[in-house]
Amino acid sequence: MISRLLLSLLTLLVATSMYAQTTLYVRVGGTDINDGLTPDNPKGTIQQAVNAAANGDYIDVGPGNFYGALVDVNVTILGANANDPMGAWVGAPTQILSPFFVSADNVTLTLGGVLQAAPATEFRLIEVWNNGANVTLTNSRIIGGSAITTQGQNWSSLTINECEFVGGGSGANAIVLGTSANALYKTGATISGSVFNDFTSAAISVTGNPSGVSITNNEFKNNNSNGSATQAAIAMTLTNVGGATIIKENYFHEWAFANNGCVYIEGTSASTVEIKRNRFGDVAEGFPYLKRTTAATYIDATCNYFGTTSGVASPAHIRSNVSGRFTIAPYNSGGADSDGGLIGFIPNEAEACGTEGPVKTSTDMTKGYFWIQDAIDVSAAGATVYAEKGTYTENLSITKNVTLSGSYDPWQKVGGNYTFAGDQSDARTKSSADNAWTIVNGTINTTAGATTLAINGVKVQSATATKLLTLNQSISATINNSWFSTTKTGTTPTDGVIHSNRQGAITIATSKITRPAGANYIKAVTFGIGNACTSVTIEDNIFEGSIELRGLNTASAVTIDGNVINDAGVDGIAQIGNSIRTFTITSNDI
Repeated sequence: MISRLLLSLLTLLVATSMYAQTTLYVRVGGTDINDGLTPDNPKGTIQQAVNAAANGDYIDVGPGNFYGALVDVNVTILGANANDPMGAWVGAPTQILSPFFVSADNVTLTLGGVLQAAPATEFRLIEVWNNGANVTLTNSRIIGGSAITTQGQNWSSLTINECEFVGGGSGANAIVLGTSANALYKTGATISGSVFNDFTSAAISVTGNPSGVSITNNEFKNNNSNGSATQAAIAMTLTNVGGATIIKENYFHEWAFANNGCVYIEGTSASTVEIKRNRFGDVAEGFPYLKRTTAATYIDATCNYFGTTSGVASPAHIRSNVSGRFTIAPYNSGGADSDGGLIGFIPNEAEACGTEGPVKTSTDMTKGYFWIQDAIDVSAAGATVYAEKGTYTENLSITKNVTLSGSYDPWQKVGGNYTFAGDQSDARTKSSADNAWTIVNGTINTTAGATTLAINGVKVQSATATKLLTLNQSISATINNSWFSTTKTGTTPTDGVIHSNRQGAITIATSKITRPAGANYIKAVTFGIGNACTSVTIEDNIFEGSIELRGLNTASAVTIDGNVINDAGVDGIAQIGNSIRTFTITSNDI
């Protein structure tokens, strides 16, 4: 009996709530003195319908041009196309000519099925004047204007779903999430199922203090058409973001200007940041997929597809179009879209996270990385880092004992094990073609913690530096079958392409050091004052530059044998102020 009574009461409450909800109608030709309770007796303005509405009411607005309103109650305002699929509107739309202003605290406003089309004077479709607003924009079209800027007051939440935003070459941003320190302070922003095309700057700009941002299942086409290097389709400043930031299952494509970019990020956040399962398509060289100016921590950017104008991007292409610290692998090398023609990108699950990066570490061969430094960072002391052939534009910091081994063909997985074949042949006779080498386009420096270093089958090159390998610690360094090439021109540098600052031992064999043709002389190998290397072995190399010995002591043993030293200037081999225990120079061609 008690259960039946409770059920009856609940049924009555639900029924009362349903019947208490009123729909008010607004039509062109309506009159505000009408009660607006039927389509045949409509009001003439949205403002008068809002004035007559109670919390939870609906306002049905017909086709035609209407001004916005001051909204101080919880209300849902639906235009003529609210029930039509986005992109397939039928009949004349409901066009809005001025903003909706949320003018009371803690108001919930839902706006759907309306058009804001290229106004002569640009305005934001929705503005918030008071605290605690919960705003939803759904199934609407905004052309040539900025729809929403969450600034000036404490927004509680913003939800955008199944909308179309078109900059038309004039709109700078579709959505700006705050310049206020208090914007979106409760639940943050959720943007999904929407299209953002042709904005001159970022389609979505996050500059305020949201508690979290979720941008999922959207499409971005040709945004940041001004080509700003500090903007992209999505531009974010993470410093003030208090909650998780999720950019997931979006489709970015058709870039028309260099530097357009997909996602640009400044600052860091203590909260989760994920950029996953997106499709970055049709990106040519110089059009960055991901760009980041602050690199203190890694951002998870795994399981994305990176495409070019002709298909899937190579690892080298991805590296050249990703700037800053992102974890890229595993990634999607297939790109099949399983969303059934819907907006956004749903990857084939077998492909989504199916391809590892081209750099592996013996610490865990099941994982692959896109950058050599990333593999070094996760390696245990004494590990070997294996890098496939290709160009890696990065400066390496060696902070532990490691072997860097390059010039490998792509990995093959056979029976659950990774197999690979490398070409660490004699650098003096090996092909000089880029596709024969693992190329570090930068410099290598050793720091605290590294006492042994081996480099095998690697080319290190730079157009901006002449000192490519610096041994800053007391280290035992072995360099085999490698090539160091500087193309920087200018005055003869003080330090060599390989420079040892500290005591230890160094062996260089079957390697080469080259300089640009016609440029000033360089020094191939040098030693800092007071380095006190105990063992120096330089054998069977080709150097375009001199060997300059200094800073050694009576414990030092030096062997220089079988080298070809060209374009060395005055001295092919120079001994300056050294007390050396043994010094053997044999069979060199200088």
